[in-house]
Amino acid sequence: MSIKSFFLYLALIGVGLSGGIVTGIHISSQRPSVKPHEASNTIDQLGSRSSSDPTGVLTSKEASSNTANSSTTPKKSTVLLEQLTSILEEGTISGGLSDNEQILKTAQSLLRLDTKKFPEYLAIAKSLPKKNEVQVAIAMLMARWAKTDPGAAWSYANSSMTSKERESVAGDIFAAWGKRSPQEAFIQAKELPPGSLRSDAISNILKGVARTDPEKAIEFAKRESPTDINPSEIASIFKEWARKDPQQATAAVLQLPSNGIGESAVQSVVESLAEEDPRAAIQWAKKIPNGSQRNQAIESVLRNWARIDPEEASTFVLGLPNGDLRNYGIRICGSLMTALDSDTFNKFMDKLPEATSKNKAAEGMFFRLVQMDPHAASQTFDGMPTQMQSYVIHNMISQWAYDDSAGALASVQKLDGETKKLAMESVLNQMAKEDPNAALDYIAKPGNEVFQANVLANIAKELTLKNPQDAIAAANKITEGANRQSYLSNVISTWSIDDPARAADYALRNLTGQSQSQTLTNVASIWAESDPKAAATWISSLSDNNTRAGATRNLIQQWVQSDLKGAADYLKQVPVGPVRDQGLSAYSSEILKLDPAASTQWANSISDDSMRDQYVEMSYHKWAATDPSTASAWLANSAVSDELKKRLQ
Repeated sequence: MSIKSFFLYLALIGVGLSGGIVTGIHISSQRPSVKPHEASNTIDQLGSRSSSDPTGVLTSKEASSNTANSSTTPKKSTVLLEQLTSILEEGTISGGLSDNEQILKTAQSLLRLDTKKFPEYLAIAKSLPKKNEVQVAIAMLMARWAKTDPGAAWSYANSSMTSKERESVAGDIFAAWGKRSPQEAFIQAKELPPGSLRSDAISNILKGVARTDPEKAIEFAKRESPTDINPSEIASIFKEWARKDPQQATAAVLQLPSNGIGESAVQSVVESLAEEDPRAAIQWAKKIPNGSQRNQAIESVLRNWARIDPEEASTFVLGLPNGDLRNYGIRICGSLMTALDSDTFNKFMDKLPEATSKNKAAEGMFFRLVQMDPHAASQTFDGMPTQMQSYVIHNMISQWAYDDSAGALASVQKLDGETKKLAMESVLNQMAKEDPNAALDYIAKPGNEVFQANVLANIAKELTLKNPQDAIAAANKITEGANRQSYLSNVISTWSIDDPARAADYALRNLTGQSQSQTLTNVASIWAESDPKAAATWISSLSDNNTRAGATRNLIQQWVQSDLKGAADYLKQVPVGPVRDQGLSAYSSEILKLDPAASTQWANSISDDSMRDQYVEMSYHKWAATDPSTASAWLANSAVSDELKKRLQ
């Protein structure tokens, strides 16, 4: 049985339509792709009433009569044909009935199904041979059932459907439930466990209520937990409401809490208002009490207004008082006017009275030029006054380098002093992300070494992520010294994310002194995130006590995040001394917030007197603040020094 045959079968067994038996049905193997949630929209169409059939229920004889008496397809029938064709199988139907009559008959069968027999119909639907047919049939039946008895439909979904099937029909059920009895629907939705199914159910209830009474939908939403409400759903309700009744919508939206829900709704309302009258939208936005919401709303209007009519928007912006909002508007207008033509932009610049405004307009213009024509952007920058060049560098250099690193590099090389150094480092760091070898070649040239210290880290990271061996080979381009050691240290740290053992071995063989010690402690921290036991074994093999102590501290700081007991058991095996003390101090510090009493006692195990007193004092104060009697009793019986006891009492 195909899906079309199934619905015709329901028409015959379930609703007793009058007329002859339909024969000679031929079903095409081509089927449209239909999403189950689209069924509710189709059921809405099935429930439509035509002027010739106010009840919505025609017998097959009446349907044929209506069709025969009309020279054209009735409008409602056309809608039904379009809607059902997108869900039912496409096919050629013979046997005396036209396509239109047959689909209309199927629509009538759904309207007249006996609600008491829906479980039987669904059982038949589940026996359809193809999975997509089962899904569509079940979706249509459940959506129709939900229109008449959403409680029964939901009860069936809970008792007779898998969780995946239940999720696919929940939207239709709760939307219909919300229209019929929102209070009852909300009670049922709140019984669901927290999660996407619950939030989707509540959103669909709100949708159902909002179709007829948006104000009531918002009242319900305000009583719900923010975690159960999708801000975009509330925003869409307010957007439609503002189009129909802006006065009520604007008054209601300001009553929402200043959280994600309120902010989204305010944005939707102001966008809706701006479609009709940007000036009025801005005047309303100025009344928003929350400062950040107010600024966001006004900026949104200005941004959209300037896209539609930059000259009118700029006239409004120039009339604003000096401040962030005016500056933002000038920047946006400058950017959009650049896309028009240079004369329009220059006229706008001529209207700007002070340097700050001109800088903001230039920023917007330059931002757009970089995107539209990088070569023109470079030429424009070269012709700017020094003060404006400095402004662009501080505010736009990263974006410029992102869009056109070569052009930005060529232009900023012509600068002098600290401004040049700042700009060059920004451009080179951006180059390092796109072409690290080119960036390295540039800073390796004589005279460019000054940029190495603040750029090599990014180059090392990007090259190592691609290939650690190539990154190591690239070190030969850097003159022997501190910068080369720093570069290799960064290579090894990045390498240790994927292969800490080989990275650590390379560091031991190729780095020296403080650079080696610092790099190895970094490796210990990174290694401990993925395999703290392996990292601990490696640390125990280190010959330098200072390096081993630093690595142990980093190891414990990471280990306690995933396994407190494992870290504690490891520390108990470490011999007394500086290495163990570093681990104990790290353990004490990390557990202080969780358990200040245990933190104090671990700190008291440190062998170094000065370090022990420092960490005991820090932990004890926290302990005494939460449990003074127990802390005091411990202090009285502890072996801490008399001097420390006096400080702690």
